[in-house]
This record gives sequence, C-alpha cells and structure tokens, in this order.
Amino acid sequence: MYSVERTDYGFKLCFAGFVTASEMKQWANEIDMALKEQTKSFGILLDIHEMKPLAYDSRKILETGQKLFRIKGMKRSAILLADPVRTFQQSGNNQNIGRWDYERYFDKTENPAAEEHAVKWVASGL
Repeated sequence: MYSVERTDYGFKLCFAGFVTASEMKQWANEIDMALKEQTKSFGILLDIHEMKPLAYDSRKILETGQKLFRIKGMKRSAILLADPVRTFQQSGNNQNIGRWDYERYFDKTENPAAEEHAVKWVASGL
C-alpha cells in the first residue's frame, strides 16, 4: 500500500506492508504525473516505518523515482523509519556517498516527534 499527498513543502509519500512491483509501478506513474505539474523546488517526506523489506524489482523502481525527484528539483528529503539500527546505518551511508547534504533519516521508535522534526528538515533545513 502507498499514498501520495501534496503538502506545503512538496510531497509526503507513505508506504506500508509489502509493496509489490505492480503497486510500485503505479506509484511511479502517479509521481511522474505529479512532478510534471511541479513548477518550483520542493521537499519529500518518505514514511516507510510500516513498510516491509522491498523485493529487488520494487526497490529498483523506488530508486528510479528517488533519482527523478532530484532531477525535478527536490531540495531536501527525510525518511521516517522504525528501526534504530537501520536508521544509524542509512545515516552513516549517506555521509559516505554525499547524500547528507539533502537527506536525513528519522527513527519513529526512538523519537515520538520524529515526523515533526522530519517536516522541519524538509521544509526549512532545520
């Protein structure tokens, strides 16, 4: 399952449960249409704290969508997780590959206000 919501800062994307390649393709088409209408820079809040691990084909579609966001003007992104180890690993990995300038990870299990902090990061870099 997924949802796409337009917000003041850009988009809030939520994934939950097992997301099949078919669903991910549908998401990619929906995002492609939304980005065609996007006329200014924007931010992304990606909430995957309830998502199960993705199959290879679904993950590749998601990665392609993430690259498209950067091409179309994404300034910052925040990813909500529910796993302190995964959050730590992703944060360290981003520092190593240069994504730290525009992407942050927030763990909902460790911080009840994680989504609020994520929105502040996406909206204004705080």
